[in-house]
Amino acid sequence: MTQLLIKALQAHVAGPGEKRRIHAEMAARDIPMLEKQLGAAYMVEGEDGKMYRARELLLSDANESGTLIQTEIYRTIMEGSEPARCFREAVPIFNMTSNVMQINVGETGTYAGFIAEGAEIPVNDQAYTARTWTSKKFGERPLITREMVDDALFNVVELEVRKTGFRIENTLNQWMLQVLMDNAGNEHDLAAAISTNGGIRAAIIARGYVVEDGFLPDRIVTNPAITPYLFADFVPGYNPVAQDAVNRGVLPQVMGCRVFECGVSCNSTSAPTASTQPWGDKTDTNIGMLVFDSRSSGGIGMRQDIRVEQYKDPIRDLVGMSMTMRAACQYGVANAICRVEYGG
Repeated sequence: MTQLLIKALQAHVAGPGEKRRIHAEMAARDIPMLEKQLGAAYMVEGEDGKMYRARELLLSDANESGTLIQTEIYRTIMEGSEPARCFREAVPIFNMTSNVMQINVGETGTYAGFIAEGAEIPVNDQAYTARTWTSKKFGERPLITREMVDDALFNVVELEVRKTGFRIENTLNQWMLQVLMDNAGNEHDLAAAISTNGGIRAAIIARGYVVEDGFLPDRIVTNPAITPYLFADFVPGYNPVAQDAVNRGVLPQVMGCRVFECGVSCNSTSAPTASTQPWGDKTDTNIGMLVFDSRSSGGIGMRQDIRVEQYKDPIRDLVGMSMTMRAACQYGVANAICRVEYGG
């Protein structure tokens, strides 16, 4: 994580001498560190609308930091959303060219028939079901006050921008979780011996239900209260792979399924998205795990990814800027999804 946004804001309100000093420090240390992380040159838009390397722009005679601030605002939002990313990586993302998108979903796993030599090849006449993705706009204004700007509390401004990105990503996760959880065509009820059977064993059984319906599961999503049961099945003393998994906090694939963790609140009273099935820990018949085939279970329709609105002046518009996303979540084939109920 760099401090580019904070320093760019400080430079924008500083005097000429102090501004040059901050720009030189950013060009000598912060920009090279960022470019090393990115593996590419860090480009920003200049006052003339052309793209320049950020380092060259800061060291130029123009010595402007306004466009860098606008670039860093967006990068800070996206950086803030990264810790919450789950379903953005777990399910397909479809580009939406309008507010509504319709995709035809085929039937469950089928087979191609035998064809006699010289016979006509039959046309697949499977039944299709239409699924409609209708985008919604969601977002918020960061809690940035005029006093924060007047007092140059730019570290607090950076924190509020980062938190807004986190909240927007959580809303996307909550909506996609609700769609998959409430429309799952399979369910594995785990009412007893949860400490023994609630981890990888539960995932394997749930996977079996989906495979039986003709799909190939490749994703597992767990509630944070259930994740420890999966880790408990990787006892560090058994093998070095398990030790590495525990050290890094990242589970390896389970029977070809990539494991994700989603800690959003999702139940009958959650907002902005409420669900019929409660997402939670091992008690009160909560759903604590989803196992699904991401190729058939549905996905996210992206009309407009996270964007910054009402932000033209890099300093004056900090108080009034807003961050929004336009997206839609929908399921595909119900039997490509299995939910695991705990404590039932």
